[in-house]
Amino acid sequence: MTLKALELLTKCYILVQGSTVAAMGYFKDLKQIRKIILDTMRNVHPIYNIKELMIKRELSQNPELKNENWDRFLPKFKKQNAKRRKLRIKEKKEFSPFPPEQQLRKEDYQMFSGEYFLTADQKEDMKNKDKAKKREDKMKEKKANQSKLYIAPEEKVKTTKPSFMDEKKPDLNELKKKFIKKKR
Repeated sequence: MTLKALELLTKCYILVQGSTVAAMGYFKDLKQIRKIILDTMRNVHPIYNIKELMIKRELSQNPELKNENWDRFLPKFKKQNAKRRKLRIKEKKEFSPFPPEQQLRKEDYQMFSGEYFLTADQKEDMKNKDKAKKREDKMKEKKANQSKLYIAPEEKVKTTKPSFMDEKKPDLNELKKKFIKKKR
């Protein structure tokens, strides 16, 4: 579609074969096509250039705008930078001609702990003891959590005086002044 649109707008024949482009047409039109192709190679979609060519064609047909600057009519596309992953530079480790020390096997760890030399029944007994110990710990933890539910929270005791005790005795002179003001 875009190739056909470019051919119609520039009146040139365009042939694309891999990363090679061949075009035939007038020199002025070939300049435009070359610019569009180079932009396309730089990852700018040709639709932007096609839109610009269409606007220029419309403006060239208008006799009033033929001699004016067309920049105000042409679209201005913002360049958006694609987010790229930052390359992590790995620090080079010091080269050693000797291989690293061999890691211990599972059997080696069992030999150090003495577990390797136990019989199958003794190993099973040890596993059962470990499970029983874990079970007891969990039971204690659950009981502690449940007992917390039954402990009553501390209540704050409020000491309040009756409202009539807080009030001051009314001053007679002030009351007289209030009533006199209301009557007037």
